[in-house]
Amino acid sequence: MNEFFQKLGWVVIDTETLTFAQEIELFANAEAFAGVLGSGFTNAIWSRPGCKVITFVADNWVTAGSSGFATSTSWITTGRFFRPII
Repeated sequence: MNEFFQKLGWVVIDTETLTFAQEIELFANAEAFAGVLGSGFTNAIWSRPGCKVITFVADNWVTAGSSGFATSTSWITTGRFFRPII
């Protein structure tokens, strides 16, 4: 996945190597970010409105229960909405 995005001109960053302040700054200034859905996506709370987010999840998760994620209170209150693109 890293190579795919690098070929498109994206910068690949391992957030585990960043301080908390660096993570906030990174996500607050991001135009877009992508990755495997997990706890690291909590950083989306720091992103500005209009930031594009691409998440990768197992296909059985999308078909089995993504609606719960889509209506999650934390995502609605931050103005972010989940829209599957597959």
